[in-house]
Amino acid sequence: MIPFVATQVRAIIESLRLLESLVTVPLGLYSDIKMVRESLPFPEAAALSREETQERRTAFMTLTDTPHELALGTISSISTSLDILETTKGPDGTGPLAAPWVAQARRVLARAQARVGGDMRAKSAAKIQGLYVIVDPETTGGRPVAEVAEATLSGGASVLQLHDKVHDQRDVLAVARQIKALCDRYDSLFVMNGDPVLAVSSDSHGLHLGQSDLPITEARRILAPRQLVGSSNNSHEEAMESQTRGVDYLAL
Repeated sequence: MIPFVATQVRAIIESLRLLESLVTVPLGLYSDIKMVRESLPFPEAAALSREETQERRTAFMTLTDTPHELALGTISSISTSLDILETTKGPDGTGPLAAPWVAQARRVLARAQARVGGDMRAKSAAKIQGLYVIVDPETTGGRPVAEVAEATLSGGASVLQLHDKVHDQRDVLAVARQIKALCDRYDSLFVMNGDPVLAVSSDSHGLHLGQSDLPITEARRILAPRQLVGSSNNSHEEAMESQTRGVDYLAL
């Protein structure tokens, strides 16, 4: 095997071993990750002894204080290696990994990403309590939005949402990044209103959607797995529909 290709294969195997240590629940998902690794036709993918397995898990746990972030990064790195290997072929014209295995691996990785992202969002959503404040340049009486935001946070707001329908995206992004930095300093959540691109670009903790905004499922395609999605609702029926579509919090 070409050294470059062999390196990608080994990276996938070791990354799957790491993921097995980071994603242990539900048991079925853990078993699927393990099965994907063990079904690779390479000696390096074989099961380790109990002592070797424990040694690696102990070493993995010392790598980071943010295992969820590491898990998402690991999933991303495996996906990148799969993309690379799908473009390579050996002398016989076939790739180093069988197409059915790659398809199964991608399905399992998608489930793992959804699980880890969901756990991270649940942790953030638990902070949505107390005072949830919306700041809008049309209602600040001419004061800079970031100034009002800081006053709000210093007064005890736990969540701050930026709503700006009057300025260009470039200007909104600059303010959004200021507010995100303030929210991090005050250990509060920053939520971008309406625009998933601005939510991603500002690294917000979440995105808030109205009934006429982008559908929740489409917004999820753009957002990072850890980013919350909330929705405004004007009736019990709308709230039930939003919940069915998987929002992390509801506003009435």
